[in-house]
Amino acid sequence: NITFDFVDFSDLGLLESKLMEGKTKLLWLETPTNPTLKVSDIAASASLAHKHEAMLVVDNTFCSPYTQNPLEMGADAVVHSVTKYISGHSDCVMGVVYNRCDLTHGTHLKLAFSFYFYFPLHVLCSQRNGRRLYGLR
Repeated sequence: NITFDFVDFSDLGLLESKLMEGKTKLLWLETPTNPTLKVSDIAASASLAHKHEAMLVVDNTFCSPYTQNPLEMGADAVVHSVTKYISGHSDCVMGVVYNRCDLTHGTHLKLAFSFYFYFPLHVLCSQRNGRRLYGLR
């Protein structure tokens, strides 16, 4: 049985009140949010998640790793849409999930990160072309 709640992460008191000790396994945070650009405190959210033995996954698609690195702020895993900001040309469809190195061999993410996807060469070349201009955008 999986249940979930939508919670405003800018209200840390509300967030903590929704965490159920031993039952909450994962917090999913999008920051900044799309389309309102609301920014949440990743470090504080990670601290609350870890206090309650949960993992924090950050959807960093809208910000990109060029300006925000959630792993450095305590997140356990990060999701990016390469299609949008990393590639920059919308000529490839790709996503990236990365996590803290110490979790790769742990029980939490062992199954989730044991799948590897191989992309056709033209998709990788399109993505590489987008990265060349990444810093300028």
